[in-house]
Amino acid sequence: MGRLTFSSWGVNLMRDVGTMLQDSSSGWGPCPPSQEIYGPTYLRDCITLQFPLDRSNPTLGTVNAFLRRLYAGSAPTNSTLWLLEGGPGYSTRPFIPVADYFISENNNLTAYLLDARGTGLSSLLTCNTSGYNPGFNFNPFNETLMNQYKTCNEEIIAKYSNVSKYYNVYDSALDFLGAVNFINPGTISVYSHSYGTYFINTYLQLPGARADCLIIDGPVPPNRWPLEDSALMNSWVSQEVVNLCVTNSSVCENAFSVMGNYPQLISQAVKDRTLPCIEKLPWLNQTGGHFLTEQYTNFMTGTQSAQVLLGPFWFRLHRCSDSDIEQLNYFYNIYTSQIDSNEMNVYDYSYGLGMNLGANELYSFEGNNSLTYDQQVLLTNRLFATGGGELSVSYAIYESKLPSYKPNPSTYMKFANITIPVLILVGTLDPNTIQGLGFWYKEGLGNSTTLVTVPYAVHGTVNPDATCVNQIAADFINSLGQGFINTTCLNSLQPPDFDGSEASTQLYSLYYFNTTDLWNNGYQRDLPPSTSTCPTVTTSNDDNNNNNDSWSQSDVDKLIVGLVVPFSVITIVMFSYIVYVHVFFTLTSKAKPPLAKESQL
Repeated sequence: MGRLTFSSWGVNLMRDVGTMLQDSSSGWGPCPPSQEIYGPTYLRDCITLQFPLDRSNPTLGTVNAFLRRLYAGSAPTNSTLWLLEGGPGYSTRPFIPVADYFISENNNLTAYLLDARGTGLSSLLTCNTSGYNPGFNFNPFNETLMNQYKTCNEEIIAKYSNVSKYYNVYDSALDFLGAVNFINPGTISVYSHSYGTYFINTYLQLPGARADCLIIDGPVPPNRWPLEDSALMNSWVSQEVVNLCVTNSSVCENAFSVMGNYPQLISQAVKDRTLPCIEKLPWLNQTGGHFLTEQYTNFMTGTQSAQVLLGPFWFRLHRCSDSDIEQLNYFYNIYTSQIDSNEMNVYDYSYGLGMNLGANELYSFEGNNSLTYDQQVLLTNRLFATGGGELSVSYAIYESKLPSYKPNPSTYMKFANITIPVLILVGTLDPNTIQGLGFWYKEGLGNSTTLVTVPYAVHGTVNPDATCVNQIAADFINSLGQGFINTTCLNSLQPPDFDGSEASTQLYSLYYFNTTDLWNNGYQRDLPPSTSTCPTVTTSNDDNNNNNDSWSQSDVDKLIVGLVVPFSVITIVMFSYIVYVHVFFTLTSKAKPPLAKESQL
């Protein structure tokens, strides 16, 4: 489907909201058609609540707060699960499949998903005339793209400058408390993800806040997650992935001569334009071409199934054989087509809200000492990966001059004082909320908190491929955190297939490099014969690679279906954004590898 304009989105949105408000006059009503996108679901009904825009001045009017309800039986139960989105800026619609999973594990649960003020089917805060919902492919060297960001920011300022200060974390948390009180459930479990883990900490500091147990997946502590450092964090973890590749794969070890930092030297050769084959890579041989390699590194680090591509990508750039060049150009075309064809739906993400909260509450804890946009561009140019948020938010602050507000001091940068059971989940290879943030959050919350570190996991440890973690999370919720947390299954988790010997890895390589040979005959001869039934596919002309067999795209799709079914929940740290296919535990359509979206929280 082509890119929708904001005007057409607005018509659909108003139609949905209008229908919902009419139905809600007598309570809950059918959910708008825009919510029924994931196939079979426990989603039953929806309602639009209204809260004061400014609780200290009710004359300013109200905001809409859209609430979804999911349950398995003939009626909702008093045992509730509330799911909090990532972002900031995301609606909870993408979490419908996650709620479905938890209900499938416990039919006595009723799940609630509330869109925060400013996003989804609640009162929106976003640009609405540019026909573009930016946020995932910020590139300071792309003039056309930068004009789109500039236009959107100008529209937000023109339309919301007088009210944007009310679209803050504190008031949104009060809305959440109002929704909980409206339901008045018997028990309350909370699953929070990414920015949602920051949000829930604010909620739990409010007078009257209730919760019986809490899962924090992808921890964002209230005082240790500045977006201005997102490129640094992504670069740190990208290097860890390369080190893991060298440590666990003889192929990778040989490719980089036992030096895990070798790809960073190659990156420097790209930046200073001394890479021997740079003129044969048009996308690289241009102003800002090096920035694309930082985006690609971000994607290959933050997408778990794509981590096997990181070493081979940089190895090809270093060796620069004819077929390496051909395959790198193929990679560029695949990635670019995904970026160009996958705009973010306004029902799922509000760029305006993301920038408003990012600029005022999450960018930096250093006040006037925070890095400016120009400083961020210079810094990112010297790093291994970009995070995305450090650029888009600093641009909104320092170039577009987005309106500012002061966060509520009663909760800002403070930990909630709680005694409920808390389970923190964090992946060892999470570039968005790095592993150390789990320990930092645990220290801040205190003794009722259990930290579980998931080997090799990236951002969002609960996902369709994570049977072990999914069960740990479901058991915790079902027992309200009172049961024994059995994590022994984590011991059997394996590192990524850096050798490229497994069929699923070869198919992933086929999709991005147009060959099932992950290392392109680099050091495959050092491996024992593969037991995979997947044939080798290549279009290269290397002396050692003369296989003329080829597969059509339909053949590739048939093989990818069922082998690569990544998590669809739009995992989302603010600004490290990895979009997964919209399926969760059930394959409802032909699946391809994760879309190559730049990181966004």
